[in-house]
Order: sequence, then structure tokens, then C-alpha cells
Amino acid sequence: MKQKIDETVPSFFSWAVKPLAGLAFDMKRNSYNTKGERGESKVSTQVRNALSDDWILMNDVTLEPEPEVFSQTDHIVIGPPGMFVIETKAWDGAFTGYKDLWKRKEGNKWVPCHSPTKQNLRHVKLIRKWLSQTGIFNITFPTEKWIYPIVAFTRASWLKTTDCSMPVFDGARSLASHLRSQKETYLNAEQIEKISMLLAYPQLQTAGANYGYASGRNVSLNCDCIWSRGRD
Repeated sequence: MKQKIDETVPSFFSWAVKPLAGLAFDMKRNSYNTKGERGESKVSTQVRNALSDDWILMNDVTLEPEPEVFSQTDHIVIGPPGMFVIETKAWDGAFTGYKDLWKRKEGNKWVPCHSPTKQNLRHVKLIRKWLSQTGIFNITFPTEKWIYPIVAFTRASWLKTTDCSMPVFDGARSLASHLRSQKETYLNAEQIEKISMLLAYPQLQTAGANYGYASGRNVSLNCDCIWSRGRD
């Protein structure tokens, strides 16, 4: 695993990131105390097994695009087709979403509930803003072209969506299949690596902009795990 990050970390980040890289791979979830954590683990496993080593999967990514304004994302998957921001819901029961307005079934009635698609739209908006402010990498395409929101349900007994603002998948396997089917190319290998390092170590935004990387020794890890996984 640690050899893998030696191969994927761009050279100008290496001295700052490598001393901490082992931490990313050593952090494991030894207990699953909530259904949400179990659902997120299922998504991680399916995605890792489905994608080639051109892709990087990151879990539990937290950013602060504005002072005291945070975005906490269950999964971010980055590959040649772009960056996919995934909100995972391990909700039991039956759910329906119409134009980002959601309901769940309680007995014989449908009652309004929290909107996972609206929640993820907020995450994507903040991530797009944060990345556009870094100024470290230059991507020709606007962020709307290569940063995509997705919602995945892992425990729903019934699910139907109509005209929602993003794809919604019933199960981790269908999500992984969707990611694997993407054929567009918006990001090259260097851009994928830079984006993943910025998300994991956002302090590098300031260091990189100054080209001195002097603050690298104070960089702290910003997510639970980073994986780059190839199919056998």
C-alpha cells in the first residue's frame, strides 16, 4: 500500500505528504456502530473493486471553503471522467424523490423527509468553489463539466426517483457499475493526483500557491482513507 502512494504522489508534494501517507492507509474502521458506517463501507468496497488504478477513492472528506462553513462528504471518487461526489444513505424503508423533494413511507402514508439530493448539491457547490479558489492546477473545462453529484441508497426496500438533479442509485453495485461505465476524459493522471492531495491535505493550497511548500511540515490529514485500487 505505501509503495502505491509513492507511485501516485506528484514529486513536488512528495516531501510534505510521504511522512504522513502511511497514516492514510493504516486508518481502519474496526467497528461499525451505525447503519450509516456500514452503508459507506459497502459503497467503498464495491467502488474499489469496480475501478481501475486510474481512479482514486477518498472517504469522509471534510473541507472548509469559507470560514466556519464546512462540507463533509461520504465519498469522493476521482478518475479520468472527472470527480464524483457521493452521498450515501443507509436508510431503511421505502422512499420516493420528485425534483429533489423526498418522502418516506410510514404505514400507509407518505411523509416528507430530508432531501439527500439537496444535501449533496450543497456539498458539490462548496467543493467546486473551494477547488476553483486553489489556483494550483489548470483544467480547461468548467467544474460543472467534471464534478458530479451522486446519491446511493444501501438499505432501502423500495426506491423511486423522478426528475432529480443527480443520479440516485439503489445499491452500491449499481453505483459502481455506473462509475465504471463513464468513458469521457476530462482529467489526466497529474490532475487526478493533484486534486486528491489537495482534498486530503487542504493546507497545501496555501503552500502550493506560494511555491515554497514551507508549511508542508504542518500538513494534517483531512480524510479517513485514500485508496488507489486496480482490478486484477
